[in-house]
Amino acid sequence: MTLYTERIRSRKNAIINGNFDVWQRGWPLVNPQGYTADMWFCTEEMTTGSMTVTTSTSPKPNLRCNYAYKINIDTAQSSLTANEYIHLLHRIEGYNFLPLVGHPAVFSFWVYCTTPGTYCVFFRSNNNDRSYVQNFTVNSANTWEFKRIPITFDYSGGTWNYTTGIGLCVGFTPCCGTTYQTATTGQWISGNYIASTTISNNFQKTVNNVFLLSQVQLERGTQATEFEYLNMEETQAEVYRYYQTFYVSAADCSIITSGNGVSYGHLTIDVMRVAPSIFIVSPLMWSRQNGWRTPTRTSATAAAKERITLIFEDTGVSNYTAGDAGLLDLGIILSADF
Repeated sequence: MTLYTERIRSRKNAIINGNFDVWQRGWPLVNPQGYTADMWFCTEEMTTGSMTVTTSTSPKPNLRCNYAYKINIDTAQSSLTANEYIHLLHRIEGYNFLPLVGHPAVFSFWVYCTTPGTYCVFFRSNNNDRSYVQNFTVNSANTWEFKRIPITFDYSGGTWNYTTGIGLCVGFTPCCGTTYQTATTGQWISGNYIASTTISNNFQKTVNNVFLLSQVQLERGTQATEFEYLNMEETQAEVYRYYQTFYVSAADCSIITSGNGVSYGHLTIDVMRVAPSIFIVSPLMWSRQNGWRTPTRTSATAAAKERITLIFEDTGVSNYTAGDAGLLDLGIILSADF
């Protein structure tokens, strides 16, 4: 049984990387339109405003937090047009969402912000056709505050996935224009909404305003319990199901044609959600005849959830010998993100 299967059976927190320990894509990220910390998708849609996403090691809500997720306003924007917003989104796989369906749950988190006011969290179906929006209040500037948002997954209608697709989207909205606002909060409604009509929309107005999050948890029940801490090995096993970056040093391969050489290798990977897309960085291939060389091209790649196949071609020399053992050296990015 894999570590991931054990996690599905025993974990109480449906959020992966809720303590923001893993950032395979690095930081800082300016005006992001995609994944930032692993499993956390951030979108900035502002005409003149700009922002940076990074980690924060100080301030932190408690000693059991190494990093907080930080959004910093770099260029202010006084008001938002209808379609503009900033939001931070977490996509929960259908298998992990399924235990919550039909039950009450609690969404809890620590938040720190320079601008007190009304902010929003939202829950949304995988097809954006059912939404649940709730306000929360930042009472004091520059102070960590613990928030609890109750929700029951008793929706009807909408498009939902309970297997390897997006089961549920969970998000935070620091500011939002009218297109994605609703006056109806605290219940499931039709449509794509990420904020309420009473959101303050002051966050984006001042340079160096910050919005920090830590220890995000979504659990079944009616009470928010202590944040579920995992060791780094467990957290990495969770995020590797969706995205893996690693360096391969001197991996075994074989030369499969004579003359202009083609090298062929298999690599076992952490089991992923689906067969991943493969991105190769700085590949080198070694042979007895020619030593280390940069391949002319990647002639083919193939992937399964647990294994990838790499084929590299070198047309620069013509004295490769089929059947010889070789080596591969390269960086690999595997993406099975939603």
